[in-house]
Amino acid sequence: MTHASGIVSDRELVDALGKAKEGRTPRAMRVQIEGDKLVLAESFDGSAEARDDFDHVGKMLQDDCPSYILFRLDGKQPPEEWLLLAWVPENAKVRLKMLYASTRDALKKEFGYSSIVCEMHASDLTEATWQEYERTSFVSEAERLTLMSQSERDRLKGTHLETGGVKTAYIHSVQFPLSEQAKEALKALSAGEQSLVLLSIDAKTESVELSHSGQGGVPEYRALLAAVGSELSPRYCFLRGGADAAEVTFVFSCPEGAPVRTKMLYSTAKSAVAGAYEGMGGQVARKLEVRDMEDITVE
Repeated sequence: MTHASGIVSDRELVDALGKAKEGRTPRAMRVQIEGDKLVLAESFDGSAEARDDFDHVGKMLQDDCPSYILFRLDGKQPPEEWLLLAWVPENAKVRLKMLYASTRDALKKEFGYSSIVCEMHASDLTEATWQEYERTSFVSEAERLTLMSQSERDRLKGTHLETGGVKTAYIHSVQFPLSEQAKEALKALSAGEQSLVLLSIDAKTESVELSHSGQGGVPEYRALLAAVGSELSPRYCFLRGGADAAEVTFVFSCPEGAPVRTKMLYSTAKSAVAGAYEGMGGQVARKLEVRDMEDITVE
């Protein structure tokens, strides 16, 4: 279990974090522990796209001293999306490794949990690359839990997604209920009256909405690919058919080009959505995760 270290941010860092979230600079900030305080060690304004500016991150890291890097991702509009890189080199002293591990949550709380859409951990420069970020930005729920501190996991246990009778762990304190149309479609699927249900998250209304439902099963699903398969938006798909016509497959599709915040939102809620169907009496025979709906195989 990771315990809080008692380290707090100094005034200069608090001010810098506030200004960073309000403006377009800096691109990156290196934060380290000095004494009993988190302090801003250096910052980098950047001049190119995030992919190119990320090359500078390696120059900010020290061989034997852990630190945190807050890196601003390219967002089209506010709120800004940030990456948190926890740098803990292998040759760092054990005491420092433990101190930085137990202080990470304090930095996230000071900066704002919702501002950090992705986290990376690196002990070698080869792990602190843009390619590694792209790999990390699509993680399973089990992997996400390993990145959380104990206090974050405790908060997650205390929150839920409202599904009309089912309460399931969900991200932070935001509740995304299933719309009435989504509930009715899942009930119809459970009763055998539907064979295809597509769901999506509406961030504006903070709800899981019905995108499409039908009785055409696999043929209808294939016909829909041309319409929705190329969209850069994740989706949840309940599909009846394949080798066993009675079995239901739950598919979480998350395109490579989808925004990072959207990927994490859908990834964290997927178990709750599948659980909502099971809570209505339905049974899921298989659960799949794919990059694109065209990758789904049901036969």
